[in-house]
Amino acid sequence: MILTFDGKNIISFRTEPAPNGFYLFFTYPDAKGLHLTCTHQSGRVEWHVSDPTYPKEQKELNRPLGRFYTNEDFTRRLNETTKNMIREYHGNQTVWTMTEFLINKIKTKKEELDPNPDSLPLELLMAEVECDFKNPERWRKIKVRDMLGHQNVLGFMEDRNNISIVQPISKALMWCYTPRQFVRFENALMDIFGIQDYLDYAFKTKGVALEPVNRPPP
Repeated sequence: MILTFDGKNIISFRTEPAPNGFYLFFTYPDAKGLHLTCTHQSGRVEWHVSDPTYPKEQKELNRPLGRFYTNEDFTRRLNETTKNMIREYHGNQTVWTMTEFLINKIKTKKEELDPNPDSLPLELLMAEVECDFKNPERWRKIKVRDMLGHQNVLGFMEDRNNISIVQPISKALMWCYTPRQFVRFENALMDIFGIQDYLDYAFKTKGVALEPVNRPPP
């Protein structure tokens, strides 16, 4: 996956299988090979930043940053982050989902911004969708349980004067979170997996940073 802005590559990331887990690589195109590696193996989650500017023998420079969590610590941190994002739901509970018309409209906008199927334009990621649920051309109502098995389908519901995003986990539990809660969740993951440390290091040592992006009007 490649994050782009104004048609230009900003940062890319990919996953690869590891003997007992996975590798997660984040790479700046102009950062001279600087990358972040995350693994889950031997009962722990570990990440480290690799800077190939320095030889491997200079470990303190070649791997300037790193950390690991036991499975128990990792699970505890995730539970603390997600405890208010998981709720029970009843069998007849309904939510709003996008119609094919709205989905295709978003796909068309994505193609206009960047036709590369492996890219994700920041302009689209930071855009806001108008939740005019009374518009049948854009929204339809379905039961939460009918979304099970459809990982790419998100539900939306009005909840205490806020819009919450919904996706069922099981026949009894669902993800239910506001956009603000999701941002906090993203920030927590960036901390756990060392992504924020990696970005800070890239900026300080390579002069590489994401350009500020203005959120488009709703």
